[in-house]
Amino acid sequence: MRRALLTALLALAVVAAGMVVNAWEEGRVSTAQIPTTVEFGQDSRVHPVTVHLHEARPVAALTGSGGETLATSGLWVVLDLSYATDEREVFVSSMVLVDDQGRQFEVSGRAPTGLWLAEPDLWQRGEVAFEVPADALGEMALEIYVESRWLYAPVRFGRAQVYLDPGDVEPGPVELARRELLPGGRR
Repeated sequence: MRRALLTALLALAVVAAGMVVNAWEEGRVSTAQIPTTVEFGQDSRVHPVTVHLHEARPVAALTGSGGETLATSGLWVVLDLSYATDEREVFVSSMVLVDDQGRQFEVSGRAPTGLWLAEPDLWQRGEVAFEVPADALGEMALEIYVESRWLYAPVRFGRAQVYLDPGDVEPGPVELARRELLPGGRR
């Protein structure tokens, strides 16, 4: 009986070690907690997705999916971006704006557009919006998480620095660009 139990435990340990090695080789286990640097205006790799950030701008109001004006007690930050993967379909699970006080703001569920599935070699471009308090503008960080930021620790993610000028807010309402499939070579 003891021998069978010991054999079962050893087999379980071998299987678990194999799963860790496979996850590591597939890039799902990070060896560092340092984020990947993402720059505006160029392709940046957040494994396994390549992201291209075009512009971020603050606006006072958005146009909702029914044509109504979406006001907020703060401001909206509109992010124009495109992304694709070269391996397999994968979700960009979240994007978070972090202000200089450490407050975190995810893509708003009230906005008429949201994040989309990254597909192999199919670049799509669109806009997403974040709702933030007016005092959050200034130096901010944008964090991009692929798949889930809760699955593995430490997590791979991308971080871009962005400055949003509090004195340069579009009055709006602004209609968000819905995602579109881009021709080959375009971002």
